[in-house]
Amino acid sequence: MPPLFESRNLSKNYISSNQPLEILADVNLTVNQGEKVAIIGTSGTGKTTLLHLFGGLARPSSGAILFSGKDISGKNDEELAAFRNKAIGFVFQFHHLLPEFSALENTIMPALINGKTAQETHEQGIALLEEVGLGHRINHLVTLLSGGEQQRVALARALIMEPDLLLADEPTGNLDPESGASIFELISSLNHSRGLATIMVTHNHQIAGQMDRCYILNQGILTETTL
Repeated sequence: MPPLFESRNLSKNYISSNQPLEILADVNLTVNQGEKVAIIGTSGTGKTTLLHLFGGLARPSSGAILFSGKDISGKNDEELAAFRNKAIGFVFQFHHLLPEFSALENTIMPALINGKTAQETHEQGIALLEEVGLGHRINHLVTLLSGGEQQRVALARALIMEPDLLLADEPTGNLDPESGASIFELISSLNHSRGLATIMVTHNHQIAGQMDRCYILNQGILTETTL
């Protein structure tokens, strides 16, 4: 069986002052179902750019991204958006929730975008919010929730389409240490119970050290490391 996720010789360049600026160089990474992988590195090294490439939010200058052995690089924008919606869940440092909607409405939003009705996804959304510990906050506006609770809603939203891969960009970076540790424990639990593959960008070396593997991104090069 091929790995769930694979990047092959992934590179990203930008043009600055008419000169090419290399952000990422020949990044190779393989992640199997159920694995948790951390990526660390100083600010400005391209970690978020790399995660965007992994998730199909940006296109590489060269190289390929494969899911279950199939190259997704050739998909057009519409096909790629549909693939992202079904196969990949995203959690960011800033939750990007819609403030005028409730926890439940935010959770089921990706399913509604996919064409499902609120009635179809209502029970699934409630079950997810209960799973992330927010069964008592289902109908609360997200503006009334704490930062940790809002990130739990964002995590439920990332899982509503039952993705195979979870991409997390500093998911604990905007939280106090206690809330951050709680969110990481929740991600780890969901990773295990759902068989998710998880790639997490983090500045927190303590969290990175608890993942199955850890990589450091330095000057555009991704290298496996130990903490």
